[in-house]
Amino acid sequence: MRSDRGLRERYATLAFGYLVFFTGFCIIVVIAQGHPAMEFQLDKEIVITLVGSTAVAAIGLVGWIARGLFKAGN
Repeated sequence: MRSDRGLRERYATLAFGYLVFFTGFCIIVVIAQGHPAMEFQLDKEIVITLVGSTAVAAIGLVGWIARGLFKAGN
């Protein structure tokens, strides 16, 4: 039971870390895109796709992992 709890905690921490990393990456891309002094420019559609669809995938992944780790009845 203790090892199971340890694994759950480890994977929950990893999933949360991934979500934090992804959010930071998206913030950096959006700031770089909007800052006038930077020469970093992407098409509007690319930025929307990056932030929108990848955010849905990342949040869905975290939700899927959390649901699997913390099932009712465990």
